[in-house]
Amino acid sequence: MAEITADAYTLLKKHIVENWTRVILFDDKDNNIVTIDSTDSRFSWIHATKQMTLGYDSVGNPMKEDVPDSQTLKLEIVLTGSDSDVSLDTTFAKIELNEITGSSYENPSDKVVSTETFTNFTISKDGDKLTVTHEIEVPQVK
Repeated sequence: MAEITADAYTLLKKHIVENWTRVILFDDKDNNIVTIDSTDSRFSWIHATKQMTLGYDSVGNPMKEDVPDSQTLKLEIVLTGSDSDVSLDTTFAKIELNEITGSSYENPSDKVVSTETFTNFTISKDGDKLTVTHEIEVPQVK
C-alpha cells in the first residue's frame, strides 16, 4: 500500500477549508437553530497557515497560496444574543459541518462531514456570547 506525501495532506486540508463551508448549530433537543455559511463574518478558520507553491503560471512564475499549516484545523463560530437569527433563551448543544457542492446547497444535511456536541450554552440576553471552536484532525505523514 502506498502512502500519500506531505504535500497531499496539505492539499487535503486545503480542500476541507475550501469546501466544508456550512455550519448548523443545534439546540439541546437536536433542533436546527442557526445555519451559517463561510461568507458570514461569524464563520472563520483560525488555524495557522503557510505559503505553498501550487503550480506555475505561463511564464514560469510560482503561484503561491495560503494553505493550512497544522494537523488540526480549527473552525471558530461566534454568536451573540443580538444576532438577528438568534432567539433569546435558546440553548445550543451541537455543531454540524457540511460540505456544499452542486445541488446539495439546498439540502446540506446530505453532506454532513463532521459533528460535535459541546457543553450546553443558553443565550438569554443580547450581551451573551457563544464561541464554538470546532477542531478537525487530519493525519500527518509519519
